[in-house]
Amino acid sequence: MSTKNLYIFPAEEKEKERAVHNKIKELFNSNDSRTISDPDYYYWKSKMLLSNISSNAKLLLITAKFMYSKSFYTHAASLLLEAMLKEPYNHDIYFLLGVIHQTTNARQDAKIAFNKNLLCLNKQNPLYWNGQTKENSILIVANGVGECVLASRQINSLRQYAERVGIITKPQFHELAESIKNIDFCLFSDNPIKGGENFIQEQNTGIKLVRTEPIMAMNEDIFSHPLRHEKSINVKPNLDSYWRAKMNSVKDGSIPLIGLCWNTKQISPLHPNRSFKLEDLRIVSNLDHYKLASFQNGYGSEQLDVCDFKERFVSCQQELSEKRNFFDTIAAINQCDYFFTCDTGIAQISSALGIKTVVFTQDKPSATWAGEGDKSYLYQNTIVHRKLPDELWCESINRFINKKDLKNYFESKT
Repeated sequence: MSTKNLYIFPAEEKEKERAVHNKIKELFNSNDSRTISDPDYYYWKSKMLLSNISSNAKLLLITAKFMYSKSFYTHAASLLLEAMLKEPYNHDIYFLLGVIHQTTNARQDAKIAFNKNLLCLNKQNPLYWNGQTKENSILIVANGVGECVLASRQINSLRQYAERVGIITKPQFHELAESIKNIDFCLFSDNPIKGGENFIQEQNTGIKLVRTEPIMAMNEDIFSHPLRHEKSINVKPNLDSYWRAKMNSVKDGSIPLIGLCWNTKQISPLHPNRSFKLEDLRIVSNLDHYKLASFQNGYGSEQLDVCDFKERFVSCQQELSEKRNFFDTIAAINQCDYFFTCDTGIAQISSALGIKTVVFTQDKPSATWAGEGDKSYLYQNTIVHRKLPDELWCESINRFINKKDLKNYFESKT
């Protein structure tokens, strides 16, 4: 038999896997998906597609993510349990299962799933762990802005598990990582999980690799946890003074400032449709005695150029829009009295700075904002406003703003 013939079957299987993946993606993104809300329809359609191939954990996990994105939590969990039988040490499976439990407020189940995620990340058997071992160091994996900020909320509580706490994230987030209070060390890698694994192998000492959502699950009494009341990001004093002077210029005066962000840069398959338009925030421009500042960078920022209430924004808006580093962004956000935003990393920076923040989310928000009522279990001064299923974004925002005195409202809520 020739060498060429040896690889025909694997190549065919790979082609089949790619075709099934595309068909599943097409199923969940089709026009029908906007009108069909029956989870059984998607579940059995997916299972039929998966039957065309030796079903593997990877495709089951992908399908579960699509199920989760439509809030079909039970069906997503069922697919994950099937994937778990095929790959019992796959940390991504336990991670998504933990996110599902956390989103549905099944906190004890989330803690169990996330603990198994931690063990699999560290190449340990997920069935055996007493949670008592104190490590030399804990290294937090953070893949984006939101995860970096979530890490900042957990540094102090992690001291009970390790003597030193560090973070590994992508190079473009180095300024944000270096702004985290009380962090012991920062590492950077284009692939933080792989980079963290390599670092642990090189050090050959007691280092535990963790992700942010599992860390949150460790704090069962998080509503009364002290971290909820503290700022967890440092502001550079020179930049803080600079932006305070800029945003309280003679032209703008010393009236309250509302920061705005309306478009998330990353479209997550787990949490789609998190963005809205600047026009949906029009009612904010009608509030008397407030000025506005846009923190929208990149995609979506062009909407500011054509909006007809541009004169309500601070006089330094152009300079603010041109800034691309986190040190300036953090210092500028720190000047805001209030912050209205979609579910994005900027929302967490504002919240971690203690700014009175309103996060406008879908009716089923990401696990970060899942909680009781309109309170955030991570941030004392943050309100989570959920859009009703059939509401437009502008209607949801108007419902929040109408007939509210912001100062009194926040005092009563937080």
